[in-house]
Amino acid sequence: MSIMRDSGVDIDNPVGFDSSALPERYFAEGPQRLNGTEALAFVRERYAFADGDFQRARNQQAFIKAVLGKSLTAETLTNPARISDLVGAIAPYLAVDDGLNSAYVAGLAVQLRDVRLGDVTFFTLPTTGTGTSPDGQSIVVIDQEKLKAVQQGFQTDTLDAYQPEVQTIE
Repeated sequence: MSIMRDSGVDIDNPVGFDSSALPERYFAEGPQRLNGTEALAFVRERYAFADGDFQRARNQQAFIKAVLGKSLTAETLTNPARISDLVGAIAPYLAVDDGLNSAYVAGLAVQLRDVRLGDVTFFTLPTTGTGTSPDGQSIVVIDQEKLKAVQQGFQTDTLDAYQPEVQTIE
C-alpha cells in the first residue's frame, strides 16, 4: 500500500501560494489532490509566506492530517498486511526509540482501530519567535517556559486542557 504513490493525497490548503520549488505551480487555497512531488514542495515551502516557517508548520500539519485521514480507517487498522505496508513505508523516515519496532507499531495500530481523524489535534510547540543559529541558519526558538505546560500535559495525560496559541510573525 502506498499512501501517495498510487492516487495522491487530498489536502485542504489553508493559504494559497506560488511554489518556489515548482515553477509555475500555484497551490490554491482549499481542497486539492497532490502527487508526491507536489506534496514535497507543499510541505517544504516557506519563502512564499510572510511568516515563513510558521505557515510551513501549518502546511505540514495539513499534509499529515490528510495522510492520517487515509490511514486511520478500520480497513487499514484491522488489516495486518496494510499495517505492515504502512509501517514499512514510513519507517525509513522516522527517528524513534529502540523499543518502537514493527511489532509494537502493529499492536498500537490495532489499539487505534477506533480512532478517527476528528479525534486528533495538531499544534506546534510554543515559541518566542525566530532567530539565527550560530552558523547563520534561520530558526524558530522554543519558548522553554511555555513548553513546561506541554510537557506536564504529556506526563499527566491532561494535554487536552492545553490551549496552544497560533504562532506567527507579527
